[in-house]
Amino acid sequence: VDTLQRTLLLQEASHFESFERLKINRELVRFFTKSDAIFKFFEELSQEEVDFYDLVQGDAYVEFGEHIEILEELLENYETLLQSKGLTDRVFIPKSYRLNRGFVENYERFELYLEGYMSYFELHLIAQLAQKKPFIVHFPTSKFNKKMQERFLEMGIELPNDAFVSFDLHTKTILSSVKNERLIHAKVFSVEERLAQIPLLLESVQKMVNGGIEPDEIVVILPDEKFKESVRLYDKLNNFNLSLIHI
Repeated sequence: VDTLQRTLLLQEASHFESFERLKINRELVRFFTKSDAIFKFFEELSQEEVDFYDLVQGDAYVEFGEHIEILEELLENYETLLQSKGLTDRVFIPKSYRLNRGFVENYERFELYLEGYMSYFELHLIAQLAQKKPFIVHFPTSKFNKKMQERFLEMGIELPNDAFVSFDLHTKTILSSVKNERLIHAKVFSVEERLAQIPLLLESVQKMVNGGIEPDEIVVILPDEKFKESVRLYDKLNNFNLSLIHI
């Protein structure tokens, strides 16, 4: 299903009585902005292989039990609509995919350079590959990716802290480990809205300049190219050389 279709079908799927309790406007323009958040919620549950029942049982969501039940019905209605049209959505891939084993057999081994985060679904995929072939993972461990270390531990591989590690998921053995001596002096901030990152960015850059860092030594890495235009709107003094930005 394409992006516009999925929003229209989700809107159609929302036509049931209890959906009114979510206080979400069904007018297309207003619904379109809310649908993105709803899909991200569905996708995260799907990728992390969490069902609605488990979600309600968790302490963090217990007070939202009624809303979660409504969202579950919405997803069921959406899936029924898709099936009636011979379509599917990436939300349903984890429960409907089939691994192309013929493709896997064409290769002697696989290597993955992992720098970010992997969901449980993605980990289960590579675990299936590793059952058939050597699967080498190159992964720099640090205090910022402890969750990934914990997930690999669940798979039977204990990784050293603060190291550049290569290990074989097939044999569950560490092939090499080099201590990471580089230090990252990072501060992590949480914001509720995407645009709230911009004043935080401006304040942080100003503090760096006040602290003696040369402005041309400061680099800003943006989440995506579209966000560059948002930064441009707030950069009233033209401090940022946005023409040099590469995502």
